[in-house]
Amino acid sequence: MSDYLQETIDLYNSLADSYAKQALDHGPVMQRKLFASLITKGGKILDVGCGSGRDSAFFSEEGFKVIGLDISEKLLEIARVAAPKAKFYSADMRHLSFEDNMFDGIWSCASIVHIKHKELPAVFTSFYAVLKPGGLLYIHAKKGEGEAYADEPSMPGKKRFYSFVTASLLKKYCQDAGFSDIEIIDVGITKAYANGKHAKEWIDCFAKKL
Repeated sequence: MSDYLQETIDLYNSLADSYAKQALDHGPVMQRKLFASLITKGGKILDVGCGSGRDSAFFSEEGFKVIGLDISEKLLEIARVAAPKAKFYSADMRHLSFEDNMFDGIWSCASIVHIKHKELPAVFTSFYAVLKPGGLLYIHAKKGEGEAYADEPSMPGKKRFYSFVTASLLKKYCQDAGFSDIEIIDVGITKAYANGKHAKEWIDCFAKKL
């Protein structure tokens, strides 16, 4: 495991309970409903970086077959309780082990934000591979340029690694992997914490495998 990612994993394990509570109040609700409406009812969804299972729970209650992946064991423990109908595995998105053409949809909400740019082309390529023809990819990412370590507001002295994407770069990652019908949406500023700290500007992407 890369040192930069292990530090982020350790932080999520330490914050698992409080993070799970905050996540319930902060998420792309409208995008989640739209995504579900575009996936074949009863289809398979891969929730990459599922965290505490907030979105996996929604999709499984909507009748989808959901597999959630994360590398925080503590968050996975919470996810299994939050979404008992879904299946959860400890796995790294950089090394997916699923068969090709397996999923109707991939939901990646605020998860590629912790992967370095040099590793993202391979991640998008693997997303494309495991999607069925006609499958849909959703990405929720931090808007900006470059990479940085950001202070964790609730744990002074602790930091998380973030990568940022522009609309053009996010589109390029999708195109280079083979995706079509790419739609980039500027979400704007949202607040990740109820106390108003750590405001973030987000960008969304919907893309299809034809």
